[in-house]
Amino acid sequence: LELASVLPAAMVTSISCPKGGRRGRSSWCYAWVVISRSLALALPAAEVSPTCSEEYMNKFHELVLATGASFMRGSHELPRQDFLQQYEACAKQGMRHGTFFFDTSRYSSDILESMNLSRLEKHHLDYLFAMFGHAVRESIPISICVPASCVDDHDELSVVMTYLLCKFAKLGANCIVDLPLAQPFVDFRTFFNYSLADSGFWSVGPVTDFQALLIQSTEHDDLSLQVDRDEALLRAHTSGPALELPSWLTCGDNRVWKLWRIWLKTLRKRLGEGDAHFLYDTDSAIMADSFIREYEADIRHWATQMFIVSEGRLHATFTDAPTAEEGANVTWPTSRWPASGGACYLGLISALYVRGQSLVGIDSRRAREDLTMARLLLGPRSEYDFLDERTWGFTSMDIAYALLRHFPSHMYGESLFSPEEVQKPVYTSLAQAFSVKGAIMDNHLWHALRLNSWMRDELRAGGSHLPETQNISVHVLALPSCYALYLVPHLLRISQPFNLKIFHLGAWNCSDAPEAMQEMRDQFLANASELATIPYLDKRGGSQIDWGKITLDEVAQSTGRTLENAARGEERPSVLCCAAAAYFCLELRRVLARPMCILDIAVQHLGAPQEVDYLKVGWRVATMGNFHRGLQAWNRTLIVRQGLGPSYVNMWEKNSFFAPSVFLLSSYIRARYRPHFVAGHGLLVVSDGTLGNYRGSRRGRVFFTLLADAGASALKHWSLNFPFWRGAHLTHEEMASHSAALLVPSMPFGKITFKDFLAMEVPLFFPSRRLLSSILGLNGAPCREPGIFPGCDDHFCNQGVDPFQHVAPWALGLCEWPYQAAKLVHSEFYRHPHIQYFGGLGDLLTKLSSLDAGALLNISRQTHTFNKHLLKEDDDFWALALRALAAPDPATASDGAHGAAGGAAASAGAEGWFRGIPADPHCLFGLASLDGGGAVCCAAWCHSCGEASCMEGGEVPRHCCPQAIRGESSACAQAPPPCTAPSARSPPRACREGREACTSQVLRFGTHLDHAVSADLAEIIEPD
Repeated sequence: LELASVLPAAMVTSISCPKGGRRGRSSWCYAWVVISRSLALALPAAEVSPTCSEEYMNKFHELVLATGASFMRGSHELPRQDFLQQYEACAKQGMRHGTFFFDTSRYSSDILESMNLSRLEKHHLDYLFAMFGHAVRESIPISICVPASCVDDHDELSVVMTYLLCKFAKLGANCIVDLPLAQPFVDFRTFFNYSLADSGFWSVGPVTDFQALLIQSTEHDDLSLQVDRDEALLRAHTSGPALELPSWLTCGDNRVWKLWRIWLKTLRKRLGEGDAHFLYDTDSAIMADSFIREYEADIRHWATQMFIVSEGRLHATFTDAPTAEEGANVTWPTSRWPASGGACYLGLISALYVRGQSLVGIDSRRAREDLTMARLLLGPRSEYDFLDERTWGFTSMDIAYALLRHFPSHMYGESLFSPEEVQKPVYTSLAQAFSVKGAIMDNHLWHALRLNSWMRDELRAGGSHLPETQNISVHVLALPSCYALYLVPHLLRISQPFNLKIFHLGAWNCSDAPEAMQEMRDQFLANASELATIPYLDKRGGSQIDWGKITLDEVAQSTGRTLENAARGEERPSVLCCAAAAYFCLELRRVLARPMCILDIAVQHLGAPQEVDYLKVGWRVATMGNFHRGLQAWNRTLIVRQGLGPSYVNMWEKNSFFAPSVFLLSSYIRARYRPHFVAGHGLLVVSDGTLGNYRGSRRGRVFFTLLADAGASALKHWSLNFPFWRGAHLTHEEMASHSAALLVPSMPFGKITFKDFLAMEVPLFFPSRRLLSSILGLNGAPCREPGIFPGCDDHFCNQGVDPFQHVAPWALGLCEWPYQAAKLVHSEFYRHPHIQYFGGLGDLLTKLSSLDAGALLNISRQTHTFNKHLLKEDDDFWALALRALAAPDPATASDGAHGAAGGAAASAGAEGWFRGIPADPHCLFGLASLDGGGAVCCAAWCHSCGEASCMEGGEVPRHCCPQAIRGESSACAQAPPPCTAPSARSPPRACREGREACTSQVLRFGTHLDHAVSADLAEIIEPD
């Protein structure tokens, strides 16, 4: 206080506190700042405006209810009228109404640990939490009014929140000293309702109120009659069946239904025709604005509820659709949507989308708020999405894309758009949406196929000294025993002679294929008495090891002894194939000195003891390296994965690692397509398993409930079978008896179920890339996925973490849904030509209704033909792999150069390319410079490769500033991006030299660049 009295007022009021550090010290700092600022304001010379927190403290006693009232009562939200009263109380004071989601569990632990609270007695804590009516260990939403200046000031919001809490605890005037400072994004998160009716743009043009629009709608009698008679039965396409969907999807049962239906008709017609420019038309924008003004209160209330749902606080029934047994309630979610006076739920979201698009370039802040609100109303995981892009003309993906396109500094990542990008009006696919960086994505896909070709070259060269008639010994270790099914049938198909023994941990059983398991037991199962003594949690001999009774090292040593004893005395070369989670195979690698192949298809720490760090498992896999021909036999390890996605995804990280891939059809399944057409067509809706579990998610329950209801009325010759609703388990023969199957997963690749239905040759319906991108990417917090870095919002993603710590400079650096969409570019889900893709509910029903028995049989026959090619390629790979692993030690080291990007020689040999991009002579995996100072190749994740990046902080200039790159980086002929002097590339003459020389069918459906894929497949339309 003495210091504040002698400092100039302006200096005192400019004091700020350091971010982070110990909470207690931060609280004292803020307390001192508040007191000193107050003193400075009292000085005669002080002429400064009060801060956000100061204004809040002054207003605290004027706003009783809305200052900090709980939004929840028990497990239910406040009545809508109470919420609106709170909102109006804020508005009358010229303040912003917000919802704070406060984590009492996290914050109370800080209270108990704080050294500042010697004066805080128990009754203060009782007051603090009794005010909310909740237990200390719960998280609670709080309705609160704050000055408008607080909205984007997280430091001031911390003071506001802490002051509110200490007042509720009935502490003294300087109570902020007694509590730890509440930390934004740690202790609390905020959501602020903005003024939906206050738009500067509309003040300069004509404003049409809602009633006027209703009167004008009588001029459209002919259109409304057409809507009433024809469009009430929604058509997903210009041709196809009439699909009778629930009225809340099409706004067909409201008192102003005519106006909503005209709005729906307009959107569907113009967006369906590809005319997105109408979004900027004044007439459309004014009509959208009128809807928003009329139902402003409903939008605010629903948005607040969605924010609380996103924090997991509202009871589950709020967003759970009923199951089929509970009854497909077609009025849902109208019962949850607070529709007063005929509000149309999806119509209001479309109005926000149209108005937001119209305000871009006019009022950017309002435009962003409208688009953000539109996405929020769809639910935290897009539970209430449009279900089909042809219903209203767009979906949640278009809203998310508009946010990314117009506001690249949004949490989705400014790193994605480059200045030279040709931005599309609506989202179609990742490559089409981002023309410049889409080319880099295409190069990565080509490179993944090229690496698969190079690995086959390495294996071929490594096994060249082993005679093709040489008998070898192959031991397979399976944990759980089911994993033997995924490997052994493929090994039995190859021509190389070998003796096979199978070892397993846990019970030898697998309910999915009992006959195949019995045959392997009879022919190949080894007697391993020591492994039978390992304790399991399931006393009947399950596969989950009881880690409380035995250590991982003890299990590895016991398994190692068993395998060594089995190989002792054998004169033939011996190879171990580990079909288990990676953590266990790595332990075997540590205790065994013999060639090993690891089938890495499971979650890498599945079934591991608690002390196993799953991050370290991935790091050990990457740092161990993969096979190359120069290794001694005892040290050879070949890690194999299913599909290009899992094989290549680690190449986007600094600790890059490529594992060769096989398609891995479920060749152990013997059932084949035998539909019962006489009884009509049966669609089997497949469970996607426990990993991901789309069917059990809120969005999945919405989709399947509406599918059951709409399908019953729209599909006259189809019956829909949902066995997971009945808890039924079908055999493969029963699955193969259905006319078609539907699978909607919640993961980008790696589903065994997907391979099962392809092996059975059942026509399979699967979400398009666009639809699956929205399911995966618009599904909660984006920062739980690897590969997140610059461009993502630091508050959500990178607290205390160097954003450049893990990312490779040749990676694009995507967040949330673009990151998921990029993984789908490599996914095996889209590398089989005879999958039937659908873009939404209406699209699915239309395609089902258009297929007769002959068309379905033809799809099955085509699937059979392509499966033969996939199996042959996998057979060739496994034959090469066993020969290379069992081959004698090489006399000399590998000379193996296979060519660099674009055809230049790879100085480090192929081995270096399996660990990253050692050189990029033609800047295929980076951004070319835009300035005229000499060519450079910037990192792929840069926003642009220009001088504007030189003004950024941290690592950005070194990777993205041409001037800095010229002074610090090596030439691209010997280095990856960022690098200097990339050279112009001659047109490639062979597919291995560049993707331009590859056929489209190889790039789309091949497992490697030398895969002979039929030219007829080039005519198949690429799914969005």
